[in-house]
Amino acid sequence: MDASVQQRHALGGGLLRNTDVNLVFAFYKEFSESNALMAESLSLMHGLLLRLERQVQNLLVEVNSETLVRLLLSRVVGKWPLFNVLRRIRGLLSDSSSSIRHVYREVNSTADKLARQVCGCRTIISLPPTYIFLSRLEHRNF
Repeated sequence: MDASVQQRHALGGGLLRNTDVNLVFAFYKEFSESNALMAESLSLMHGLLLRLERQVQNLLVEVNSETLVRLLLSRVVGKWPLFNVLRRIRGLLSDSSSSIRHVYREVNSTADKLARQVCGCRTIISLPPTYIFLSRLEHRNF
């Protein structure tokens, strides 16, 4: 999962792959005005909610925001409204027996590209071939 803030407009995106590195789903979402940490948090929460709709369990969630991962793992309380989003993410991770870890941006480049899209759609079911290729390549090389 990843997010981008461009001129105070937040965009988020991510993808879910199975253990064979095949795409299960990808998403893109626009959020209201936000800072980078809130955008990353909202994107992660949105991806976890989509995962819940599809009843997927036992995920390893990779996020390139080290600050967000540290906040989630430390149980630190953030400012409102970030507090509510962090609490919801922790619950979603716990309920699905999932874990979270920090990865470098290079490993997360497909999610980064999704987060920078401007298409206005909620969920992307099929990705262009270049995104699928990059997704498989980045996952195998890092």
